[in-house]
Amino acid sequence: MPAKIDLIKLVARNLGILIQDSTVKVATNNTLNDDLLLYTQTEQIKGRYLYGYGTPTHTAFSRLISDFTSGATPTIQVSPSWGTNSAPTIGQSYLILNYFKTEEMKAIAEEAIKAAGKYFLARTFATLQLIGTQYEYTIPSGFAYISDMHFVPSSGNTDHDSLTQYSVPRYMWRVENSKIVFSPEYIDLDDYDKQFVRIIGQSRPSLLGNDHSTYDDLLEQYLLAYCVKELSWRRADESQGWLAKYGAARQALLEEQDRISTGVDADAVRVE
Repeated sequence: MPAKIDLIKLVARNLGILIQDSTVKVATNNTLNDDLLLYTQTEQIKGRYLYGYGTPTHTAFSRLISDFTSGATPTIQVSPSWGTNSAPTIGQSYLILNYFKTEEMKAIAEEAIKAAGKYFLARTFATLQLIGTQYEYTIPSGFAYISDMHFVPSSGNTDHDSLTQYSVPRYMWRVENSKIVFSPEYIDLDDYDKQFVRIIGQSRPSLLGNDHSTYDDLLEQYLLAYCVKELSWRRADESQGWLAKYGAARQALLEEQDRISTGVDADAVRVE
């Protein structure tokens, strides 16, 4: 699945603001070298922001490009310096953007995924082990709605189509104060002590907490249209080009809303 940083780069390319998408070759106290900048002019990147994104082995960084020296060894000078002990790692990926800071792009990506949750709901499953004397259970994280529950032989069972005969009838349970509450007048949980129940429902898209948080690829065009619309509107008074991008993205967003809309399952109970 695509990640948050992939979305940022996709949006940047769509807006025409991606100056460089590359990797660190050498880094010192306050400089960075990259051969792919060989034919770059100082005025193209001086004053822009450099963003190196994090991975399990890399620490993200954001620095102002205070100067640039072209030539056989193209060298970016950054401010503030990162020091000799915290310089970027060789091979770490970085971006240079025009017009917008990467932090702005990341914030818009978060807005976009939240907006997508108004229309898109994914199928979600979780397994719960019953205790004969306990009639209230905390709802597993991630659920926006619960529509059904089935008894299953174990927590590893995924053959949902074969489990309809083991359904927990709707009148036997309810959702109350973020808990699943079984009705003792209709079901005696002593009969199901240590048995497993598969909870079936729907969830909203997960927030993109870090650069490599992933999202459902079905949402990509919606997220792209949302980000382009919001960002181009911020500069729409500068030129007709930004206004044209805004108009096109706004139309695409309306179309994508219809395409990703899933609706709530019948008889589902909201748990948020």
